[in-house]
Amino acid sequence: MGLTRLQPGACCGCGCNTTICVVQCGSVPVYGASVVVASGSTTVASGTTGSGGCVTLSIPSAGSYTVQVTVSGTMVYNASRTLSCNGTITVALSASGLVCCGGYAIPYNLTLTDAGGSLSFVYYPSYYYPIWYGGHAVTRESCTISTPNDICVSNPPSSGPVRICYQMICYAGDSPRFAIQRAWSWVYEPGTLTPIWYQDPTGFVAGLPCATAPPASCGSPLTDTSSFSANPSSTSPFVLSGTPAAAPSNATADPVGGSIVISA
Repeated sequence: MGLTRLQPGACCGCGCNTTICVVQCGSVPVYGASVVVASGSTTVASGTTGSGGCVTLSIPSAGSYTVQVTVSGTMVYNASRTLSCNGTITVALSASGLVCCGGYAIPYNLTLTDAGGSLSFVYYPSYYYPIWYGGHAVTRESCTISTPNDICVSNPPSSGPVRICYQMICYAGDSPRFAIQRAWSWVYEPGTLTPIWYQDPTGFVAGLPCATAPPASCGSPLTDTSSFSANPSSTSPFVLSGTPAAAPSNATADPVGGSIVISA
């Protein structure tokens, strides 16, 4: 009677382990991807990738299987692969929906959270460097502007929306890679040279650049900023955080203050 030679780590009838790693942008691990191994229409193993982008599954034996990968509810990979006992394969996904920059895979759609709440932070493709924009308003004592005959007139202070704009740029050759800026605008209080936040009821459109400035007749620049540079604390999922520092030339205090978190 012939003998069957088992691969190391395998046993007759009990299967063996195999590891599947999922990457994007060349070598960036994909966290939280759902991996299914199937034989025909039968699922033989399934699991979710960890922070390193890998999952170890138990399969009946070495051989050819269908490997399926689903990310955020969308199947992004479906192909036949040869799996071996105690072996590892890598599934390289398309970079669709991602920006590959400086060794990071950054989703098009992010969420930015600051002391005023959370907002959509969206990639804008029509810029020289990879850039994300977003904004919201915080209610502060501020001044609206009227422009009779194109003359800048500050109205009496009132409680209203101060427009806050954010941008994040990835510089692939810099360290840290990411530069984050918070911006807001100001005008002069009526009849004085005292700066006060500019009250701007203009809304926001996700995916378009966010800018803040009073009418040109009020003078320029009347925009203040806070900023910082950092690398992500987690790449899978993408998470970056920090506390913007006010520019020395600012005329007004930061209307938001505190740290921000940018996450996938």
